[in-house]
Amino acid sequence: MPEALALRSPSRRARSGGHGSSCDLLIELATHEAVASVLAEVGVDTKVLPKLRDRIQEEIEAEPADWHLRLQQRGGRPGPEGDLGQLLAIVRSADCHAYRALQLAGADSGQLRKLLIERVRERGHLRANRRSEPAVHGKASGGTVGPLRMSASRSGAEPTSRRNEEVPRAAGTSRPAPPSPRRSVAEGRSPAESRPLRVPATPAASVAVRPSTPKADPRSGIKQDLRSDAELQAKRETTGKSKQEAELRSLHPAELPPMAGRERELAMLADALLRRTPRPPILVGEHGSGRSLLAMHLARVLSRPVFRLEAPTYDDDEGLLGDDLELIAEAGGVVVFDDLDRVASDGAPPFLPALARAWATGEPRILTVLSHETRARLEVWMPGILDTLDLLLLPPLESGEIHRAVKLASPAILEQHGL
Repeated sequence: MPEALALRSPSRRARSGGHGSSCDLLIELATHEAVASVLAEVGVDTKVLPKLRDRIQEEIEAEPADWHLRLQQRGGRPGPEGDLGQLLAIVRSADCHAYRALQLAGADSGQLRKLLIERVRERGHLRANRRSEPAVHGKASGGTVGPLRMSASRSGAEPTSRRNEEVPRAAGTSRPAPPSPRRSVAEGRSPAESRPLRVPATPAASVAVRPSTPKADPRSGIKQDLRSDAELQAKRETTGKSKQEAELRSLHPAELPPMAGRERELAMLADALLRRTPRPPILVGEHGSGRSLLAMHLARVLSRPVFRLEAPTYDDDEGLLGDDLELIAEAGGVVVFDDLDRVASDGAPPFLPALARAWATGEPRILTVLSHETRARLEVWMPGILDTLDLLLLPPLESGEIHRAVKLASPAILEQHGL
């Protein structure tokens, strides 16, 4: 029989970094100072967790083999600073044994969830401050800090968190310094193999950067930096190939279609996004109610750049949304995350952990736009998540405003159908 145990144990524990069950993961997380502190605040004695694990294994049937994947889909990514995120994923997963163990230990799941969201958000703010320290130092010393890069083109580019590292400028110049070969060598790649990059994000009061001579924006007086375009051109010269780069572009108020009868709702959205300690807002409305147009009109009332991201764009790449959100946060932008209804999946989409992390940290501020059906799917994907979000229901227009909205939208509809 010892041979049978020796064979069973590795196969059972190899599924998630040596954790045979979510209770094993919870016990390991409880050894972390941050997790132990949070559990102590809600009255959980971590010493009783091993006994509770044994009791649960005797009384309840075994967990599904993919329990660790479910936790990852709910934001529980392993990593140096992922302990609180993993515990939050457990609290959001009522179907896992670790959630049951916390209940038996006397934890109030609602209180624990709110406390964890606050701690994860605080940790995100500290991480953002650490990232901004080099830029502040460069500004104080008289150096010019270049704009942030956008994430790599989706055509043939592998997602990585290093995309947003800045290329240093040459001292005393307004032109960017050439890409450093030292960084490419450190990553095991030659300078010619460096990936094409997105053009820099543009302010809310400007159009997208074009490959031309820098011009002064008449509204903001800020010159548009073309460093990323120069790097793309250098790559084309070395490889002899031209790839179509993706582009993050902020919404320009002057380019938005007209909107009727939604000024009160627009003010409510702006207030929900800019509160000092906001709960992430989600805008829920029927199909065809004008919810996307309303969200985009935030570009008219906010002083920050507003970016509209479409969920299907990120459905095939697990890391791309996280990269884009991080870069938009560093640029001080606001995100309208739209078209989640068009993600055709019964299971949680791969980008959901990145979206949940941004909700928890508030970096960047996000308005998620969805229908009543997708709202129900979101609760299935992440049980309890709606308790942490600010639900904003879009009411129907009054009859007079409906006629005005139809009249304003008619030219665009006719043009769209070639009439």
